[in-house]
Amino acid sequence: MAPVDIEDVWNMLGFGRMQLAVFFTCCVLQMYITNEQLGLSVILVASACELKIDNERMGWLIACVFFAQVLFGHFFGYLSDKIGRLKVLLSTTIMTILSSFLSAFMPEYWSFLVLRCIVGIFITGIAVTLLTYLSEFISIALRPKVHNFVNYAIGVSMIYVPVVALILMYSKIHVHVWENYAITNWRVLILVNLLPGIIGVCLLYRIPESPKYYLSVHKHAEAMAVLEKCCRANKGKNVTLASLGVEKVTQPRLSDYEIQHNGFTSLWYDTVPLFKGEYLRYMILTSISTYILFGAGFGLTIWVLRIRFISQQIVGNMILCDLLDQSQNSNITLEQVCDINLDSMMVSIVQACTTLTVLIIITILLLFLTRRTILLIFTLLGAFVGCLLNFVQLDAVIIAVFIMFIVLPLCCLRLAISILIDLVPTHLRAKGVAVIFLVGRIGVMTSSLFVGYTLKFCCLGTFNAFVLGLLVAAIMIFLLPTEYYIKHRDDKNA
Repeated sequence: MAPVDIEDVWNMLGFGRMQLAVFFTCCVLQMYITNEQLGLSVILVASACELKIDNERMGWLIACVFFAQVLFGHFFGYLSDKIGRLKVLLSTTIMTILSSFLSAFMPEYWSFLVLRCIVGIFITGIAVTLLTYLSEFISIALRPKVHNFVNYAIGVSMIYVPVVALILMYSKIHVHVWENYAITNWRVLILVNLLPGIIGVCLLYRIPESPKYYLSVHKHAEAMAVLEKCCRANKGKNVTLASLGVEKVTQPRLSDYEIQHNGFTSLWYDTVPLFKGEYLRYMILTSISTYILFGAGFGLTIWVLRIRFISQQIVGNMILCDLLDQSQNSNITLEQVCDINLDSMMVSIVQACTTLTVLIIITILLLFLTRRTILLIFTLLGAFVGCLLNFVQLDAVIIAVFIMFIVLPLCCLRLAISILIDLVPTHLRAKGVAVIFLVGRIGVMTSSLFVGYTLKFCCLGTFNAFVLGLLVAAIMIFLLPTEYYIKHRDDKNA
């Protein structure tokens, strides 16, 4: 009997109990990633006085964290394609939890920076592997919708962190240890943010390795064993693959060579195919668009609370940049803007609810429109909203517009990456996603430094540069292959 394409097997098995288990695990891990990354903005505000973090130190800390991710992101993508998705997810999640736990007890800025950089190193292993692992249990037709549902975990995390921060604020935790060192609210917040990661580690022990990964490294028996397990989980204990007419499986575009290199040489030669032929075009277009989307979606998010703290000190109907310029000329000191308060946390919760609302809208639109069309609409809408910052004056309106300016590109990220996932074969997929995340981290790093050093000198230029960037991202997205091409290519996605 001829081997059956694994995509046809997933169509037979449908979206059942096994997929739900994998999906829930990935959602919990995505929530943990967001707790660590976006939650850092709340922690930096809360710890600003104790660790003496000003705008420049904040910019450098964020830049160093993302630079660590840039350095190691591609290595984890290579490792995922080499030793397996599940091993990388499990090991990097454990190491992220341990390093984050230690960072909560650092007594001063520089030791805190070092530990957060270590967190950045390992958390990128979770980020670059997560979507790859999930996509390899889902049929190609369902991937866009499932990837969008995973994004909901980002919104849940953006509610979880500020709500916990508010609870801790009213608890007024202060346990003196020695001299000026004490266990305070922001340290406890880091520990509470670890909870989804700990749950994720427990769940990872209950789910199998990707059968597509096994096929990509020519371990057909292991792939069949996982698929058999999925079959019984989805269809019942009495149903086997053989009863469905499946004796052997395969997938298109398998690697047809054995690795002859070691160490970093192997990493280089394994990555080169991504930048040849048709894949080069896909990588360039996706890299440029995600660089901009990451920079706007994550880079500006980190600055929301600090900008809010500064702008709320000035009374008067002015545009955002006039408010910020006015604050620079006033006597506002660091001590006045380094405590968590109800107003700032409500802004974070509103941002989270806006994120969830936009994701729900995307879920609905996916029933009628293609991913590329949705990406174009939301990217152009984001550029339009950014332009409004040049005109709107009321404080509440400014915050609403600024949040939408961030949320729209943030919600587009997973859809853009999912297109690349569908375009590259299994043995290159994790490395491709790792390269995209690497470029995205560079986007966050540069946007953070860009805002930190230009906001006080050329505020209008700062935000309008992001507007221009979103227009460029829209052009790159327009040049990506259509959904019809992806679904009907001769060698359909592995």
